[in-house]
Amino acid sequence: MTENNHTWTQQDAAAASQEGWELWASQGEGPRTLTVCPLADSNRFKDDRSAVMHVYESALKGSLLHQKAMQLSLQSSPVFIPPRIGMEVTGGVIQCAWADYPAQVVAIDCDTDDVDDERLVEVTYPDGNTVVGEVLTFEAQVLPGHVDAMLDAPSLEEDDEEELEDEAVPRP
Repeated sequence: MTENNHTWTQQDAAAASQEGWELWASQGEGPRTLTVCPLADSNRFKDDRSAVMHVYESALKGSLLHQKAMQLSLQSSPVFIPPRIGMEVTGGVIQCAWADYPAQVVAIDCDTDDVDDERLVEVTYPDGNTVVGEVLTFEAQVLPGHVDAMLDAPSLEEDDEEELEDEAVPRP
Protein backbone atom coordinates (compact mmCIF):
# COMPACT_ATOMS: atom_id res chain seq x y z
CA MET A 1 0.00 0.00 0.00
CA THR A 2 1.35 3.39 -0.88
CA GLU A 3 -0.04 6.73 0.29
CA ASN A 4 1.69 10.10 0.09
CA ASN A 5 5.11 8.59 -0.76
CA HIS A 6 5.02 6.23 2.23
CA THR A 7 4.70 2.48 1.90
CA TRP A 8 3.04 0.03 4.27
CA THR A 9 5.26 -3.01 3.77
CA GLN A 10 4.61 -6.70 4.32
CA GLN A 11 6.99 -6.47 7.28
CA ASP A 12 4.89 -3.62 8.72
CA ALA A 13 1.72 -5.68 8.24
CA ALA A 14 3.31 -8.72 9.91
CA ALA A 15 4.47 -6.66 12.91
CA ALA A 16 1.00 -5.12 13.28
CA SER A 17 -0.58 -8.56 13.01
CA GLN A 18 1.62 -9.83 15.88
CA GLU A 19 0.05 -7.07 18.01
CA GLY A 20 -3.50 -7.94 16.92
CA TRP A 21 -4.29 -5.03 14.57
CA GLU A 22 -4.06 -4.17 10.89
CA LEU A 23 -4.10 -1.21 8.55
CA TRP A 24 -7.22 -1.97 6.52
CA ALA A 25 -7.75 -0.49 3.02
CA SER A 26 -11.33 0.34 2.06
CA GLN A 27 -12.75 -1.38 -1.00
CA GLY A 28 -15.20 -0.17 -3.61
CA GLU A 29 -15.98 3.20 -5.09
CA GLY A 30 -14.77 6.52 -3.77
CA PRO A 31 -11.41 7.49 -2.38
CA ARG A 32 -9.47 4.70 -0.74
CA THR A 33 -8.98 5.11 2.98
CA LEU A 34 -6.68 3.29 5.36
CA THR A 35 -8.02 2.48 8.82
CA VAL A 36 -6.46 0.98 11.94
CA CYS A 37 -8.65 -2.00 12.93
CA PRO A 38 -8.35 -4.96 15.29
CA LEU A 39 -7.81 -8.31 13.58
CA ALA A 40 -11.02 -10.32 13.41
CA ASP A 41 -9.38 -13.38 14.97
CA SER A 42 -7.66 -11.48 17.79
CA ASN A 43 -9.09 -10.90 21.26
CA ARG A 44 -6.51 -8.27 22.16
CA PHE A 45 -8.77 -5.28 21.43
CA LYS A 46 -12.44 -5.00 22.33
CA ASP A 47 -13.24 -2.62 19.45
CA ASP A 48 -11.80 -0.36 16.72
CA ARG A 49 -11.28 2.51 19.16
CA SER A 50 -9.11 0.47 21.52
CA ALA A 51 -6.93 -0.67 18.59
CA VAL A 52 -6.56 2.93 17.39
CA MET A 53 -5.66 4.12 20.91
CA HIS A 54 -3.01 1.39 21.20
CA VAL A 55 -1.46 2.49 17.90
CA TYR A 56 -1.75 6.19 18.84
CA GLU A 57 -0.18 5.74 22.29
CA SER A 58 2.62 3.58 20.84
CA ALA A 59 3.26 6.27 18.21
CA LEU A 60 3.55 8.87 20.98
CA LYS A 61 6.10 6.65 22.70
CA GLY A 62 8.27 6.78 19.56
CA SER A 63 7.41 3.58 17.69
CA LEU A 64 8.12 4.17 13.99
CA LEU A 65 5.70 1.42 12.94
CA HIS A 66 2.85 3.02 14.87
CA GLN A 67 3.77 6.53 13.70
CA LYS A 68 3.67 5.33 10.10
CA ALA A 69 0.27 3.64 10.61
CA MET A 70 -1.22 6.79 12.16
CA GLN A 71 0.23 9.02 9.44
CA LEU A 72 -1.06 6.83 6.62
CA SER A 73 -4.52 6.38 8.12
CA LEU A 74 -5.01 10.08 8.90
CA GLN A 75 -3.65 11.30 5.56
CA SER A 76 -5.89 8.97 3.57
CA SER A 77 -9.10 9.94 5.36
CA PRO A 78 -11.02 12.36 3.13
CA VAL A 79 -13.29 13.52 5.94
CA PHE A 80 -10.89 13.65 8.86
CA ILE A 81 -11.18 16.90 10.74
CA PRO A 82 -9.16 16.89 13.96
CA PRO A 83 -11.17 17.88 17.01
CA ARG A 84 -10.52 21.29 18.50
CA ILE A 85 -9.80 20.81 22.17
CA GLY A 86 -9.58 23.47 24.85
CA MET A 87 -7.98 22.93 28.24
CA GLU A 88 -7.86 24.74 31.51
CA VAL A 89 -4.44 24.34 33.07
CA THR A 90 -3.70 25.68 36.55
CA GLY A 91 -0.31 25.25 38.16
CA GLY A 92 0.72 22.85 35.40
CA VAL A 93 -2.26 20.56 36.07
CA ILE A 94 -5.03 19.99 33.53
CA GLN A 95 -8.22 20.90 35.38
CA CYS A 96 -10.61 20.14 32.53
CA ALA A 97 -10.72 19.71 28.76
CA TRP A 98 -13.54 20.31 26.32
CA ALA A 99 -14.13 19.75 22.61
CA ASP A 100 -16.69 20.44 19.90
CA TYR A 101 -17.40 16.70 19.56
CA PRO A 102 -16.33 13.55 21.43
CA ALA A 103 -12.56 13.33 21.66
CA GLN A 104 -10.05 11.44 23.70
CA VAL A 105 -7.20 13.58 25.01
CA VAL A 106 -3.71 12.15 25.32
CA ALA A 107 -1.32 14.17 27.49
CA ILE A 108 2.19 13.59 28.74
CA ASP A 109 2.68 14.51 32.38
CA CYS A 110 6.36 15.26 33.00
CA ASP A 111 5.88 15.73 36.76
CA THR A 112 7.08 12.23 37.60
CA ASP A 113 7.92 12.49 41.31
CA ASP A 114 5.20 10.09 42.51
CA VAL A 115 4.93 7.88 39.40
CA ASP A 116 6.08 4.25 39.36
CA ASP A 117 8.95 3.71 36.91
CA GLU A 118 7.00 1.13 34.88
CA ARG A 119 4.42 3.83 34.02
CA LEU A 120 7.04 6.20 32.60
CA VAL A 121 7.75 6.52 28.89
CA GLU A 122 10.36 8.42 26.93
CA VAL A 123 8.93 10.49 24.09
CA THR A 124 11.18 11.79 21.31
CA TYR A 125 9.93 14.85 19.45
CA PRO A 126 10.67 15.48 15.75
CA ASP A 127 13.31 18.06 16.72
CA GLY A 128 15.24 15.34 18.60
CA ASN A 129 14.39 16.52 22.11
CA THR A 130 13.16 13.86 24.50
CA VAL A 131 11.03 14.01 27.63
CA VAL A 132 10.17 11.40 30.22
CA GLY A 133 6.64 11.34 31.53
CA GLU A 134 3.44 9.44 32.12
CA VAL A 135 0.94 9.13 29.27
CA LEU A 136 -2.53 10.12 30.46
CA THR A 137 -5.72 9.58 28.49
CA PHE A 138 -9.17 10.97 29.25
CA GLU A 139 -12.34 12.06 27.50
CA ALA A 140 -12.86 15.73 26.73
CA GLN A 141 -16.20 17.14 27.85
CA VAL A 142 -18.34 17.87 24.78
CA LEU A 143 -19.34 21.54 24.76
CA PRO A 144 -20.14 22.59 21.18
CA GLY A 145 -19.05 26.16 20.50
CA HIS A 146 -17.03 26.49 23.73
CA VAL A 147 -13.66 26.49 21.96
CA ASP A 148 -14.87 29.34 19.72
CA ALA A 149 -16.13 31.22 22.77
CA MET A 150 -12.73 30.90 24.45
CA LEU A 151 -10.93 32.06 21.31
CA ASP A 152 -13.27 35.06 20.99
CA ALA A 153 -13.13 36.01 24.68
CA PRO A 154 -11.52 39.38 25.39
CA SER A 155 -8.13 39.36 27.08
CA LEU A 156 -8.07 40.30 30.74
CA GLU A 157 -6.16 43.34 31.83
CA GLU A 158 -3.58 42.79 34.55
CA ASP A 159 -5.87 44.37 37.20
CA ASP A 160 -8.75 42.06 36.20
CA GLU A 161 -6.51 38.99 36.54
CA GLU A 162 -5.62 39.92 40.13
CA GLU A 163 -9.32 40.27 41.04
CA LEU A 164 -10.08 36.81 39.63
CA GLU A 165 -7.33 35.06 41.58
CA ASP A 166 -9.45 34.96 44.75
CA GLU A 167 -12.74 34.15 43.02
CA ALA A 168 -13.92 30.66 42.12
CA VAL A 169 -14.28 30.52 38.35
CA PRO A 170 -16.90 27.98 37.21
CA ARG A 171 -15.52 25.34 34.89
CA PRO A 172 -17.35 24.11 31.82
